[in-house]
Amino acid sequence: RCEMKKFFLIILVSLIFVGCEKDEVSDPIFPPEMPTNVVLKLDSTFDSISPRLVLQWTDSSDNEDGFILWRGNKKLGWMYIQTIPKNTDIFVESTDDLNVSGRISYLIEAYNEVGRSETVGSNEIDF
Repeated sequence: RCEMKKFFLIILVSLIFVGCEKDEVSDPIFPPEMPTNVVLKLDSTFDSISPRLVLQWTDSSDNEDGFILWRGNKKLGWMYIQTIPKNTDIFVESTDDLNVSGRISYLIEAYNEVGRSETVGSNEIDF
């Protein structure tokens, strides 16, 4: 009777682990690392008529679902811009559509299903 229980236990354990290959088992997920080397530039090489704001960063995480961007400054406050896909490291925005003057910068953070990274600010530029 004891041998029969061991047999069924072995069968049960085998059924549980069937199909569980290494690539199917994922590591625990943690909030993503914050982006680094965040730099904002005013670039007129894209279009000679209207310059573009170019925000670039280093994607320091391999588990983000995307990035959240805000634009603004300490005086005016921050406005949500958009959420962009994972593995992105550049955001370009036309200055034609902006209703802002003075100093401007961006905030960026990575996010996933567990949480968000620390928020990182870009340098400020005069606009």
